Amino acid sequence: VIGDRDFLFARKYLEDAGFDLRNNGVEARAWCLSKAEAGDAGAQFAMAKLYLVGLWGEASRREALRWCQKAEASDFLPAKRMLSSFYEEGIADLEIDLERAKFLRQEAADRGDVGAMRSIATDLLLGIHGQKDRVLALHWLRLAAETDDADSQCFLANELFKNGDPESNVEGMKWIMAAAEQNYPAAHFHIGHYYWQGSNKFPVDRLKAAYHLDLAAQFEEESCVTLIGS
Repeated sequence: VIGDRDFLFARKYLEDAGFDLRNNGVEARAWCLSKAEAGDAGAQFAMAKLYLVGLWGEASRREALRWCQKAEASDFLPAKRMLSSFYEEGIADLEIDLERAKFLRQEAADRGDVGAMRSIATDLLLGIHGQKDRVLALHWLRLAAETDDADSQCFLANELFKNGDPESNVEGMKWIMAAAEQNYPAAHFHIGHYYWQGSNKFPVDRLKAAYHLDLAAQFEEESCVTLIGS
């Protein structure tokens, strides 16, 4: 759950309201529920995620669906993406509807939701809903990376390195360094691995490898702090 973008949204929403989630997660969730009931779309989306994972309170897929639908009705883009996945899965009593799922996800992506862009790219890379299309997948990943989303930058970099050509390596280097500059743990991990092996045009440099691997461990540990005691 730690690296899940919807959980990260919920966490930030509550932290921005002044809650110390290590000690007051239950109180924060109760406050969020009151905001959701008052019609705040961000709170409604946060509640959908909290009910989905059962964090700081009960888990309920039915309640997750209900709050997600309310947030989507308010035109909250991340809720459109989440609801798309619910239509794919048939969560709670929702009937599976792949066309509706595709429409909602595409709408969210077209209007700038990074998670929807990444989801489309992943499907195109794997051919989940049709033929694989690597060129179009990289197009969506670039759009996501250009929003300064570190996860997308790291994802794009590693896909570019797979191409193996010099131009892709240069672009891949740019994006993975951009993600590392945001202290994204996975970026530091991959950079450390590349320096250790001397792959993807990174020279063998065990000192730099150790430096980036240490940062990866440090930032990953920091990202876990919120869940301690929850």
